[in-house]
Amino acid sequence: MAREVYEACTKAVMDKNEYADKETRAVVIGSTESKVPAESLKKDEELVASLIDYSESEAAKKALADGKVTHHRHPIDRPAHKRPLKIKFESKDIRDSFLKGIRSKKGRPPPLVSPSSFVRIDLTPTQLALEREARQEAVKKNLEAGHLLYGVRDFSLITYKHPRALPPNYGTPRESRYLSAADIPSTDASSSGAPSTTASTASST
Repeated sequence: MAREVYEACTKAVMDKNEYADKETRAVVIGSTESKVPAESLKKDEELVASLIDYSESEAAKKALADGKVTHHRHPIDRPAHKRPLKIKFESKDIRDSFLKGIRSKKGRPPPLVSPSSFVRIDLTPTQLALEREARQEAVKKNLEAGHLLYGVRDFSLITYKHPRALPPNYGTPRESRYLSAADIPSTDASSSGAPSTTASTASST
């Protein structure tokens, strides 16, 4: 009994630390990688710098200039393809300032070339499950509406102020994977549920 209590308490402490760490990270989904590690690292550095510059967040710019912004591809032990790029800031406030800057602008950030690329918070396992449910709900609602009216930001369903035509093959398994096009900023969407002030498919941690 004592062992079970100890293990449960230890896990709770570890989870708390892990989630606190996640709150300082933003994640880029869908950006391509080079099979040559050195080239991929250089491109990632350039992408992170470009996104921070695009965000116009003075706090994020200063942190980058001071060498206090780090990044890595996750999971580290998987082959390079389009693994999530995790960007770690010193604090949640700086991370939020970075995301707010990106989301305050219309359209996808220029540094993100692929239509399926976007930036969001680093989701916990529970939030990832909610995000998947929200994606499925958005697909269903969009098909019923006959146009692109709903999307997903982080793990919340959002509605777009300016509906658009459904893209080709919309609703297919592959297409629905990328419905969480959180690159559409808050100026073009209103939240339905949780706040949309924080910006998908990726594994946790």
